[in-house]
Amino acid sequence: MVRTVILCCFVGALFLFQPLAAFSEDNIKPISLEKGKVTNSVKDDNTDNNNQENNGTSFIQFGEVKENQVYSPSNIPEDIKTSGNSVSVINLKDIQDSNFIETRDLVNTLPGISLYSNGSAGSLSPFYMRGWSKSLVTLDGMRINNPNWNQPYLDNILNDGLDRIEIVRGPQGSLHGTQAQGGLMSLYTRQGKGPFAIEAGSTMGSFGTFKENFAVQGERKNLDYYLGITRYDTNGGMKTNGDRHDNDGYNNYSIASNVGTRILDGKAEIRNILRYSAAHKEIGQYNPYPYTSFYYDPDHDSYTNDLFETLQFSHEPTNWYNYNVKFGLYENRFKDINPQNASGDYPYYTKYNNTRLSLDTQHNILYKKINTFTYGYNLEYNNYKDFPTDLKKGFLNNDVYFHDVVNIKDIVFLRGGTRITHSSVWGTYATPDASIAVLLPTFKIPDAYTKLRSSYGYSVNTPTPTQLYNITWGGNPDLKPEKVKGWDIGFTQSFFNEKVLFDASYFNNNHDNLIVSDPSTPYWTLENVAKAKTYGYETSLKLLPFQKLSIDLNYTYTKAMNDNGELYYIPRNKWNFLVNYQLFKRIGIYTRGLTSSSRRVNNNTGRISGFADVGLGTKILLMKRKTTDLYLSAELNNIGNNSYQEVYGYRHPGINFCAGVFLKKSFGKEEKL
Repeated sequence: MVRTVILCCFVGALFLFQPLAAFSEDNIKPISLEKGKVTNSVKDDNTDNNNQENNGTSFIQFGEVKENQVYSPSNIPEDIKTSGNSVSVINLKDIQDSNFIETRDLVNTLPGISLYSNGSAGSLSPFYMRGWSKSLVTLDGMRINNPNWNQPYLDNILNDGLDRIEIVRGPQGSLHGTQAQGGLMSLYTRQGKGPFAIEAGSTMGSFGTFKENFAVQGERKNLDYYLGITRYDTNGGMKTNGDRHDNDGYNNYSIASNVGTRILDGKAEIRNILRYSAAHKEIGQYNPYPYTSFYYDPDHDSYTNDLFETLQFSHEPTNWYNYNVKFGLYENRFKDINPQNASGDYPYYTKYNNTRLSLDTQHNILYKKINTFTYGYNLEYNNYKDFPTDLKKGFLNNDVYFHDVVNIKDIVFLRGGTRITHSSVWGTYATPDASIAVLLPTFKIPDAYTKLRSSYGYSVNTPTPTQLYNITWGGNPDLKPEKVKGWDIGFTQSFFNEKVLFDASYFNNNHDNLIVSDPSTPYWTLENVAKAKTYGYETSLKLLPFQKLSIDLNYTYTKAMNDNGELYYIPRNKWNFLVNYQLFKRIGIYTRGLTSSSRRVNNNTGRISGFADVGLGTKILLMKRKTTDLYLSAELNNIGNNSYQEVYGYRHPGINFCAGVFLKKSFGKEEKL
């Protein structure tokens, strides 16, 4: 309650910069939406009505997304200042500068995100958005949530080959459908740019960690292309009851490609994106119920193969209408083998295949810069097969959706829509959402703006075949979809052309029909018996005090409760920071850190302690000769040597390091340093 009052007072204080006199029509002038130019100039009313290069909801052909834009909220490129949702964007430079190998580590630095890992690299790593585990993850527009439990797992996704990551918080059902309850994480594969180039890198680190990657990319005339290959190996380093053991290795082989060609005099494009990964994880720990003791398990292994394929046709026949058609394939194969051994663990064998086929078409109709109306159709078929039980099930969804974006004089931006889904299992239901953003100059302060925003959404999460039919895993055919209604309100304050950027949000989500296990039954049968409420606030601050220094801070407070008390593994308080400093022209250094408060584990073990993890790193340009760049990077992680737990019993390995080199050779004009 106290924290909410403080946040409301802060919002009220903000309005001191916005006296009522400033809201007269003569005083309100739109903010320029071009990055780095915060001006208060009114557009000429005689601007060409059909010019779609305007700011706001402009459509940039073939999905080109600029640095100051976001794509996911409306499935069209838009200036991020105009979004009524709480949004975070990680671009290619952020990915490459982070030195993170796995995507899970990268997104864990963002506000509103809490992630826990069952051990070291490659371990099961679900994440929570605003205290809720049912959020949607897409890769190039295709849903990639785990088909077994409908939760998004990031354990086998590597950063190599990714171009950008977008986080949209809050329910996003109208454009993105089922599972987008807590929010949306959109991953995009790299697209070739510039002259033909070769990239190669090699990284080594503690616990037998090695990563090698090789890529070619570029563009010419009407063609762009990217192909990257990565191999990642590590011995892990996880501890059980304080002792490190050997059966914790992880191997990942990944391929990513993205090829696009323009046709019809540049008015259309065909694009094919493929991503494949084969991963093997040694699971060296046995954790029997009631989860209070742990044993070394020398022969427990899991194997995962993922194939993602999208083929897309985009066409802009006129400057007021464009559309795209996308075919998608997601093939997920998983095998978990755990024979019984001397430790007395329970033997089991799990194997399932899931094939997801999708057809999606989206049409955008633009009227001047005032309105963008979107409608579309989505067909999705899931075929699931569980081998030990010989369970075979198919699910078919047919969706139609409508979405509208209204721009009122580059000041007020309204968005809203709904998706109507007909499921072969669940019948017909609708998932609406809406948002508003008001963008204003900060009163009498040059090069500054204020954005007020709010959003609302309703979404559902349908049970998986395993949850419905696999009795040995608690399956219950009478389960109903989980439901959520969520809203948020927030503001953004910018000074000095975004050299100071502060953002704050309050969120509130109510969940119904929660699927929980009944421990009184032989197989812990799943039931819809619980309700939950998650609420809290997120704040972030970005500072660019001078050209060589950047500072990023964020804090999230989350309270997540259900009928039985606090939800598991959700920290009340979480801090992140990142400080970058360009020490010399070719040498940059940084420090980053994460702190988390204690979390509830279960009814038997209570809580686990909070932790702090701080790292130091550097990136050095060793050589630049014409079109050849050679970089050296090094990082020391967990410098406090804190063997903390994100999941009870799975301890992090303590202090560790990694170092690597990266080479880029461009066969074109020399790039400026």
